[in-house]
Amino acid sequence: MSSSDERFTFGLLHDLYAVLEAHGYRRPNDESTRNRAAGRSLSVVLELLNVRRGFAPTRRDMSGAG
Repeated sequence: MSSSDERFTFGLLHDLYAVLEAHGYRRPNDESTRNRAAGRSLSVVLELLNVRRGFAPTRRDMSGAG
């Protein structure tokens, strides 16, 4: 994802988290777990946006092989 893509904002993340909460997906209570979950969900959202833009990861990308 390009760093100049102005569609990706913290507002988008906030809206996505609000949708998840509205559907019963609660944030973890423990602060450490909550922080790890936020970091992981950010990477998943970035991957989703890349897939939606046509940049689907390859099997090699997904396997973690460098």
